[in-house]
Amino acid sequence: MLNFDWDDIKQNGLVLECREDVSSWPELQALQEEEECRFLAPLEVKLHVYPAGDMLEVAGEFRTELEVDCYRCLSKFSMDLEGSFEMSLAKDLPSVEDEDGAEIELSADEMGLTLVDEKSIDLKPLVAEQILLAYPYRALCAENCKGVCATCGTDLNLQSCHCRQDNPLNKFTLLKDLKIPK
Repeated sequence: MLNFDWDDIKQNGLVLECREDVSSWPELQALQEEEECRFLAPLEVKLHVYPAGDMLEVAGEFRTELEVDCYRCLSKFSMDLEGSFEMSLAKDLPSVEDEDGAEIELSADEMGLTLVDEKSIDLKPLVAEQILLAYPYRALCAENCKGVCATCGTDLNLQSCHCRQDNPLNKFTLLKDLKIPK
């Protein structure tokens, strides 16, 4: 469980841990339902919540294993998805003054804060957001993945093909045979 009451946080903080199947995380379950990936292991989350003045600081880490399609060769492979993050929670925005002592109006985003308006706080949606931010945009099975041939579709990691390797989309291909008289 990743929820707690604001008043339960003592000076030395609170540690929250969970190990859950992604079926209890709607944001992550949606990735699986849209066939973006398949979760091979439960999601493990560990959070340390501690007071910092009128705010709470949260330091967290997560880990799971995914099966995804390689962006270049389209083959399925497994990868670890892990990360760490920090966030600051506040009930109210603190006042900020400029050099002249005039109050400056800043938003929670500009201050790097997450506003919470309830005594009981559920960190699950905030952790899910951090996991989605760590999700790879273009996952590669290997850094040197050769991909597939654009002409015949052969996986170039497994075998080579005999198709012409000219890139028809490259505008400079036409200039390759240009002879300029001297």
